[in-house]
Amino acid sequence: MIRYIVNRKTKHIRFVLRHITSLNNEINQISFKMVESEKGSFKEEYFVSKIRTKAILLKKYNRRLRTLSI
Repeated sequence: MIRYIVNRKTKHIRFVLRHITSLNNEINQISFKMVESEKGSFKEEYFVSKIRTKAILLKKYNRRLRTLSI
């Protein structure tokens, strides 16, 4: 029973870490695109809003990882 719980917890930690790394990669790609766009343009505002939503998800997954690792 204990082995099952530990296995489940490590799988969940791996799942959360995978999502955190993919979100970080997406944010990096968006920020590169944002640098290439013109300042004050609609495209830049779109990228900023996209980064904000990704950052909110990232914060959520970081919180979940912190509670799992305790």
